[in-house]
Amino acid sequence: MIKKQRMCITCYWKYLTWGKCLNFLKLRLSYRLSALLKVPFVAGRPAYLQLEPVNYCNLRCTECLAGNGTLVRTKKAMSFAVYRRCIDECAGHLFSVLLYFQGEPFLHESLPQMVKYAHERKIFTYTSTNGHFLLDNVLVEALVKSGLDHLVVSVDGTTQEVYEKYRRGGNLQKVVDGISNLVRIKAQLHSVTPFVEVQMVVTADNEHQTEDFEKMFARKGVQKVSLKSAQIYDFEKGSPLIPKNDKYSRYEWAENEWRLKGDLRNRCWKHWSSMVITSAGDMVPCCFDKNAAHAFGNIESGSLHKIWKGKAAQHFRKALLLHRKDIDICHNCSEV
Repeated sequence: MIKKQRMCITCYWKYLTWGKCLNFLKLRLSYRLSALLKVPFVAGRPAYLQLEPVNYCNLRCTECLAGNGTLVRTKKAMSFAVYRRCIDECAGHLFSVLLYFQGEPFLHESLPQMVKYAHERKIFTYTSTNGHFLLDNVLVEALVKSGLDHLVVSVDGTTQEVYEKYRRGGNLQKVVDGISNLVRIKAQLHSVTPFVEVQMVVTADNEHQTEDFEKMFARKGVQKVSLKSAQIYDFEKGSPLIPKNDKYSRYEWAENEWRLKGDLRNRCWKHWSSMVITSAGDMVPCCFDKNAAHAFGNIESGSLHKIWKGKAAQHFRKALLLHRKDIDICHNCSEV
């Protein structure tokens, strides 16, 4: 299985405080205690926040709910007022905020302002994009100036023919030119951020291009080139997208069935450390609850922290500790 790629941490340190570190320690200790006793106990507040700027996209990627039309949530952009409230309530203990869930973040008209607001509150910011808006000089310059720390650009092929098999409606050359434009504007502004990572989601269609992919972008002035295993829906039935090379897949064929690699333990650190909020303001357990089927509540109904530690959230954590394999959104989870 592909090793999990970590975000750049070189500029992480400037956001750290003793208060944030103490909060993180409380979270780790309560997580360990909960796993040991099989009773959910959360001391501290979320260290990581994931917010969804929009839940719609300009592409039609095959395994993306926002792109293939299977996302049942109403299309919506998060209002800046809701975003500001999330940041204000969490800033004192956050290590980072990820501005991405479903959809294409660059479709939100206030994305640079969102990044800037979090950056000014001393929070590490990062997001992910399909790269089709990186030729917009005004937008790219605003994002660089906003203080964005890390940007992941998904490029799933080195030829248009292969690229568009997954990124339906996408234009590879436009994305490649956009990445070059981003690197150029960074240089013009004498900015070391954002840390630019170009990432390939590896499938059976593009696995033969992984070496060419790494060579292609090693010369583009980006800071990192990475490979990511693809999440496949209904993987139990098999899929033509599952790579032939086992090292690129998060699934394995064993005992006459397809299954997720690794053992699904009755615990998950994300539920003690992270908070995920949709564009409509629904707080969900994690990024695998794409349709908000297990929402703990809407932030319009009360404090973020009360919802995060409320009955619905604690009930979900309890289920994790006792029988995680029975939770539907955990069946395809890479956090094993």
